[in-house]
Amino acid sequence: MCKTRDLLIIVYLLFFFVQSDAQSFFKKYSLDDTSWIERKFNIHLLEGNLFATTLYSSGPTLDPFSELMVDQLDMNNGDIISRIKFPNEYSFVAHKSVVYNNSIFGIGWQSNQGGFNTESIGLYKVSSDKELQYFMELGDSTRRDIPIDLIVNTNEEIVIVSNRKFESGGGTTSKGVVTKTDSEGSRLWEYVDDIASARIEMRSVTIDDNDNIYALSNQDGIEDSVRLTKLTPDGSKIWTRTYQEGFHSKSQQIRNLKNGNLLIAGYAFYDKYGGQTSNFYMEIDTAGNPIWIKDYRPDIGGVAFESEINILEDGRIARVYDGFGYPTLMVNHPNGVIDFIRNYDDLDVRFPDDLLQLDDGSFVIIGWINPNLNPDGFTSWMMRTDTEGNLVTSISEINSIEADFSLYPNPTSSILNIEFEKDSDLDRIVVFDLWGTEIQEYEPRSQINVLSLKSGTYILCRIDKDGHVKSNKFVKL
Repeated sequence: MCKTRDLLIIVYLLFFFVQSDAQSFFKKYSLDDTSWIERKFNIHLLEGNLFATTLYSSGPTLDPFSELMVDQLDMNNGDIISRIKFPNEYSFVAHKSVVYNNSIFGIGWQSNQGGFNTESIGLYKVSSDKELQYFMELGDSTRRDIPIDLIVNTNEEIVIVSNRKFESGGGTTSKGVVTKTDSEGSRLWEYVDDIASARIEMRSVTIDDNDNIYALSNQDGIEDSVRLTKLTPDGSKIWTRTYQEGFHSKSQQIRNLKNGNLLIAGYAFYDKYGGQTSNFYMEIDTAGNPIWIKDYRPDIGGVAFESEINILEDGRIARVYDGFGYPTLMVNHPNGVIDFIRNYDDLDVRFPDDLLQLDDGSFVIIGWINPNLNPDGFTSWMMRTDTEGNLVTSISEINSIEADFSLYPNPTSSILNIEFEKDSDLDRIVVFDLWGTEIQEYEPRSQINVLSLKSGTYILCRIDKDGHVKSNKFVKL
């Protein structure tokens, strides 16, 4: 058994960081004029700086206009360092932005004064030197095109999915549209997904290594199913697949997994939960074949009717959403098994919009809040957590646990390799669980087998012959 003072301190600190719900880095932004709306849609990291695409509008009706801004934020306290403000004549409602080649590419829609009778897609690019490179309108005022998502390929061509709304029988229905532009935003081609007896609504888009396009949508009216269409880089359809038929399913996002497959996320009404809505994940290959599907009971973490999903560097799946009326962060292993769920019910905010994992493994989450919960009006908020999703007492705590060795593959199902950055006079290796219980002690070695461990997060400590301790965490699948 290891009883060194340093070892006990490190295990205690790691236990504290994982279990603590201490509130610290949380910022709520205020408005000078509470009749306006501020909403931070997406959060990005460019060359070590934090940027958020931010919408300002003059009230819920967006009349007379709305403004788009890109805010540079201090990642240590959330303060606004600088602001790129788009000219007012663009009257623009931001919706989605991504980063490619140190530039921000974004889409939104432009609305005439007085409401949403007609819309057209607005496309913009902000360079790494924080300059607006271009803003252009795709479409015209004769139709309603609502942009939903975009992605940029290696040729800096931009793929946009949108919904084309039109009147039908006293109501509205929609077609799914995929549009590709060149690096300057000029239209290359358009693909329209239309079923006469169904309403098609685009939800998300991604590409594979060959620049094939995967457009995810909802197919309402025919079993209310998840619909996925694969297109070639020139816009020709390869196939269309539907999933989750019979469950009144709604798709949300599609993401590229580290193994080359794709992840589809959404929610559905499952009979086994008494007709309650439940979140689901589904892994498919690039031919559209399901690998696995997992659903999560509605009483575990709440239901993600709107969510943002990122695939982390270690392959885990991070999803932030408004589960029970407050922000919720759920992180899953690559096979869909839940790693942890964190609920932030004591912050008095709602509606998280985006999350970002920083290089040190900590998370930044942004969102917005309506005036029913906030006297400052419709405004936005930002929070930062440690690697396990816990709010920390100071930013310095995120990096306070040092390690001079790396663990890989991490997560792992069996073999865990230990690679030291420098030679060390290693005495022994000890594995703890997150409650500080010693699981196993090993003689000096560069590899251990963790096949017998239960799925979860563990602490590996290496102790040299002088009693000095370094630690790192790993995930057992």
